[in-house]
Amino acid sequence: MKYLLKGAYVLSIFVMFLITISTANAGELVSVVESEYIRPPVGPPTASIANGGFFISGYGRGPSMGEGTEERTVWFHSFHLDRPQWRAFRDADPENIHSAILELEYTPWLPSSGKRPASNDYVQMVGLKGIFIGGDYPVDSRGRRRISIDLLADDRYTSKDILGVLHNPSRDPSEEGFSKRFNGNILMRYADDAIVHYAKLTLGYNSDKKCSAQVQGKIAWDYKGSKQWNQVNLERLCRGAENSGEPAACFQRVMHGGVNWGGGTQWKWENALDLCEGSQEADSTIQCFEEELTKNRTWQQAIQTCSN
Repeated sequence: MKYLLKGAYVLSIFVMFLITISTANAGELVSVVESEYIRPPVGPPTASIANGGFFISGYGRGPSMGEGTEERTVWFHSFHLDRPQWRAFRDADPENIHSAILELEYTPWLPSSGKRPASNDYVQMVGLKGIFIGGDYPVDSRGRRRISIDLLADDRYTSKDILGVLHNPSRDPSEEGFSKRFNGNILMRYADDAIVHYAKLTLGYNSDKKCSAQVQGKIAWDYKGSKQWNQVNLERLCRGAENSGEPAACFQRVMHGGVNWGGGTQWKWENALDLCEGSQEADSTIQCFEEELTKNRTWQQAIQTCSN
């Protein structure tokens, strides 16, 4: 028998055992979480148990923990591992998010009488309402169910709801004026009578990743709000990274994101263009520039070192 004590130690073990596979392509973000044990370790009702990427805790009502009854299972779906794709998704308008499919495989608790229980089980993105599962899905030869839920159907969630959770998972996304931190994680919960083995969340979106489309009419090249770019300057910014949003993200942050060039945060647009031209990774370009300044290099030297 193995179980983990509650508290910070439990959370650290949970994170260590988190098995999350995140991929992205062609307007689709996918995160898969899998269990480590077919049957997780069993502990007393007060135990907290890590089962691969799933973390099990209880209500204190069941006879034990890890047997799939009177339990809560939580896990994370992470989407920020592929930075360029995540940035394209997080900047998408809510109407461009066209699908959110959750696939679950779990072993439901069935009474020894063999009668189908009246199921009140639900799954939810933490911070949003629960979605009731129901008890009419068939089980396979292993006693498992495999279900697919369209999270955008039947007024379950909206694309704005999902973006809100991804941007700021620690607060209720329905709050007006909440701060967007672009965390990229979704905390999920299943309750209460099942052992969850597998969870896959697929988010589909439409996004024009071409550099010019991310810049023209969207990013001001000066501090007067001028968003109409000269074509020569636009082509120069995007040169070598025409199918990426990274030069756009770099220029936006340098000009308007408070990056200090050594004499303030107000940049000449020509210098921001010099730094961000053809950037393959906005964060790395800016980090390089800032580190060069700490070495007593001039801003001119830093741009020359860090620009592509």
